Amino acid sequence: MKRFALPVILGLAALAVVFLAPVAESQPSTTPSLTAGAPAVSTDYIEIARDVFTTGNRFRSFYLQLSDLNTLFNSRAAQQHKVGIAGAKVGATAGWVVAGATNLSEATLPASQTSSTMVIPITGLKNGWTITSWGIQAQIESAGGAVTLDADLRKLTNAAADPTDASVGAITQVAVTADTKSEAAKAVSEVVADDEMFYVLVTGTTAASTDIRFLGVRVTVTES
Repeated sequence: MKRFALPVILGLAALAVVFLAPVAESQPSTTPSLTAGAPAVSTDYIEIARDVFTTGNRFRSFYLQLSDLNTLFNSRAAQQHKVGIAGAKVGATAGWVVAGATNLSEATLPASQTSSTMVIPITGLKNGWTITSWGIQAQIESAGGAVTLDADLRKLTNAAADPTDASVGAITQVAVTADTKSEAAKAVSEVVADDEMFYVLVTGTTAASTDIRFLGVRVTVTES
């Protein structure tokens, strides 16, 4: 068997030379990509595969746009952020209790208050995120009396003259005469910009023997 070892080895080596020899490649006239036309600069894309043809010394490349990778890994829809009342303050019309001596994280509006306002800052938003909806978490103790609750998502835009204040979207007024769990929400479409800050303005009116317990705000965003 030893007499055949050398010829076998030489035969395998010859096959390796035939099948593993490099194939000449020619560059295409334009850079292929996943979208029509070539990217502006080479840093816009990465090559992910190459299929080489021996006939005519041609090859086919597959590219992935870096913007597609950014969308794939950095964009997340329907992400809900919960905002408590830790930073809340009483607004221009008194009535709300935002730092009551209790072991609960909530703001309360006692009985017999008229158009009392509370301001809740919305923190944690990043530039480029899109707010797609928002809503409240509150409980109304009615005991048959009339209670109304309004809430408006607003934004302050910084400017040289003065910051401007504008509504992004308000919920439909909650008006009840029975004990109610309120999760009123509002669909919006607002992209967070660098010079903007957001807050919710809450307005409540309570009859005798009624009250409101306000737990916080929910903000749903598309992160990108």
